Amino acid sequence: MARSMRRQHVLVAAMMGSLLAGATSDPAAAAPAAGEQQKLDRPPVCEPSAALAVRCTDDASATCVWVGDNERDEEIFQYRIGAGGELEPAATFALEPKGLEVGDVEALAQGKDGVLVFGSHSRKSDCTDDHGRAALALVGADGKKAESLAGRKGFEDRFVDCTSWLALDAGASPEATALRDRFCTVMRAEERIANVFEGDKKSCPGTAFNIEGAVSVEQGGALRTWVGLRGPLVDGRAVLLRVADPPAPKKKRRMRFDGIATVDLGERGIRELTLAGDTIWGIAGCVPDCTVESRLWRTPAAKLTSGARIAASDAGIVDGVELPPSAEGLVVQSAEKRAIVLVDGTEGENDDTCGEPKPGQLTIEGLP
Repeated sequence: MARSMRRQHVLVAAMMGSLLAGATSDPAAAAPAAGEQQKLDRPPVCEPSAALAVRCTDDASATCVWVGDNERDEEIFQYRIGAGGELEPAATFALEPKGLEVGDVEALAQGKDGVLVFGSHSRKSDCTDDHGRAALALVGADGKKAESLAGRKGFEDRFVDCTSWLALDAGASPEATALRDRFCTVMRAEERIANVFEGDKKSCPGTAFNIEGAVSVEQGGALRTWVGLRGPLVDGRAVLLRVADPPAPKKKRRMRFDGIATVDLGERGIRELTLAGDTIWGIAGCVPDCTVESRLWRTPAAKLTSGARIAASDAGIVDGVELPPSAEGLVVQSAEKRAIVLVDGTEGENDDTCGEPKPGQLTIEGLP
C-alpha cells in the first residue's frame, strides 16, 4: 500500500553552542545540525510514535527500523535505512493472532525473545479511560508472531496497592523507597484530578500516567527494560520505571515494576528513549500537548539505576537542536553520529491517506 508522497521541507533551527548543558564546548567541533524535515513515505502510517533499530527480518546483516503508529493498534511497520538516514518502506507486521491489539502504541524496546510493544497505559485526551491502551505485547524477531503479555487486569492496583504494583527489589536503597513513595503519592493525586475532568476534553490537564518511551539495557548480567513517562512529573523531574520480568505468553496479567529513577529534563517529560552503545538517548517534551519545541538529550546508561536522581548535568540536553513538539520516534546511529527522528502527523480518513500535517522524519548530523 506504500506510495510516494509529496516532500515538504521544514527547516528546523540549529544553533551553535556547547554539545551538552553545562559542558565545555570545543570551538573546533561543529555543533549538531538538524536537516530538513521530509515526508515519511508509507500510508497508512500517519502518527509514528515509536521507533527501534533491529536486524532486518529478511537480512540479518542489515539494520532496519521498526515503527509503531499510535493509531494503528494491530500493525508494526519496518523500514530500511538509506545511506543518508532516510527511511525506506519494507515489511509490515500484523499483531497476530487476530484480535490482538495494543491501543495507542507509544514505545518499542528489545526484549529477550523479540520486540516489546507498549501501549501508553494513558487516558484519552478527555480524561476517560481506554482499556486497550493498558497492554504489552511481544513480537518475534522474524515479525511472524505476536503474543499478548499483559493487559488491563490489575492495572488499577496502582491506586489501591501501589507498593505491590511498584514492588522494589529486596534490599532496595532508602533513596529508591523514598522515590517510589513520592511517585505513588503524586500519581494518585494526578489520577484524582483526571477523574474530576473525565469527559471534559477542554479542561482535562493531560498530566496523569502516560508511557511514551522504553529502553532495554544490560544490568546485573540480564537485559532489563525501563519505561519513560511523559507524565506525571515528580517535583518537576521525569520518571523512569523498571519493568519486572514480563509475564509468560498465555499467562497474561498486569505489568509490574521493580525499580524507579528520575531525571531532570527541565520540567519536561519523556517522549522517547533509545540506546546507542553505552548511552541512553531520549526526546524530552511537554507533558500536556503544547507548541513548545522538544529537545534531544543523553545520559550514560550506567546512570540509570533504581533510586537514581539523574541530574541535569548528567542528562545533557543537546544544544542547538530544537525538535517539533510532536517528535516521538528516535534512532541513533553511533558510527554515523546521526539521529533519525520521526514526527507525528495527523490521522487520515482512510488507510491510503493522512491528514495535515503529514508524518515526517528528520536527521540530525554531527552528534557527539
